[in-house]
Amino acid sequence: DPTFADGGGGSDAGPLPDAASCQPNNNGIIERDEVNFLTGLSVTYRINKPNTTVGVDIAGKTVDGDLQWDFSALDGVTFTTALEEVKGQWFAPLFPNASYAVPADASNTTLQVVQVETDRLLLLGVVSRKQDETRLVYDKPVLFLRFPLKVGDSYSTTAKTIDGKLNGLPIATEDTYSIRVDASGTVRLPFVKLSKTLRIRVDVQTKAVGGVENNVRQVQWFHECYGEIARVVSQAGEKDVDFKQAAEFRRLSF
Repeated sequence: DPTFADGGGGSDAGPLPDAASCQPNNNGIIERDEVNFLTGLSVTYRINKPNTTVGVDIAGKTVDGDLQWDFSALDGVTFTTALEEVKGQWFAPLFPNASYAVPADASNTTLQVVQVETDRLLLLGVVSRKQDETRLVYDKPVLFLRFPLKVGDSYSTTAKTIDGKLNGLPIATEDTYSIRVDASGTVRLPFVKLSKTLRIRVDVQTKAVGGVENNVRQVQWFHECYGEIARVVSQAGEKDVDFKQAAEFRRLSF
């Protein structure tokens, strides 16, 4: 149960077992060079079984002045995800500036297409693995992360998809992504505890042709060098910012 030391002049954690060198200082601010976005980089999460909901504690608890989240439960199943090359895939011509694609969820049937810049992570669209089944290309990049990540950051992007497809159905949408880095604290995962981890709230509002609206809340926890260590996704239409039941609950594991 190793604990990563609080900041200061450095860390006693030593080099992390990562695909690239990363030296953390654990100061509660995540710089661009403290997160790796390399194609081929894979990570394993523990997650609730498909088509189930699971109880979650997003608000956390304050212990001796430190906000803490206990995500150490070993229930659920594991899955491994990786950052994938865009070149050679059927959707590559749609995203000439893409850096990689990553599975949108554990089903591994749809991919988020992402562009990495020196200080930003941009979401370009969502596509299916099966050719042309889902094809949602945003008319402008969605600002998903802006570095350095620190408590107090917030930003919002509204982007449209025109003449798109969703599960084979023609569709057009207007999607608004609202992101807030609203807290820092300690996350206990299975087998490891990480202090000064950032909580990032992502609220997505989708308006489709015909007036259909869908709202989904997503909460992520990011830590230096590890990147995303936990994620909680609400059920559709969730109104409570600290919702208690999640459609997806993933956390870093073996």
